[in-house]
Amino acid sequence: TEYDVKAAFLFNFARFVTWPDSAFANADERLVIGVIGKDPFGPILRETIQDKMAQNRSLTVRNIESSKDIRGCHILFVGAATREDVSKIVSQVGENPVLTVSEQDHFCQLGGMVNFVLVSRRVRFEINPHAVERSGLSVSSRLLKLARIVEDP
Repeated sequence: TEYDVKAAFLFNFARFVTWPDSAFANADERLVIGVIGKDPFGPILRETIQDKMAQNRSLTVRNIESSKDIRGCHILFVGAATREDVSKIVSQVGENPVLTVSEQDHFCQLGGMVNFVLVSRRVRFEINPHAVERSGLSVSSRLLKLARIVEDP
């Protein structure tokens, strides 16, 4: 399904994005995928990452109620939200080392980093590399080759 594919992409983002050491409290800290807003994955995302590693870290999923609770996330999936909510969330993340991902129209133009899009009923993604760089993250060239690049407005 669409969300099986998106969950697999989120796992691969964890594998092909590099976080600065300062993004983790210690070497054993898990890489946290936060889901804020309506969670479209259900159990799929947890099942996809179960018993898997990325960046030599185990992974976990955390549902987030409010943008005030994003601390400790490394990947933040922004579910269904209003345009104003997206802007607020992106603003709160700021330049922290958190990879923001969504499926909202124009997410990358609003300052988000990665956006899922459907092209001929297939899941693809676009990346705003400048937003990624501002956060101190680095994206593998292998991942960038698969993406449609979106520039800042």
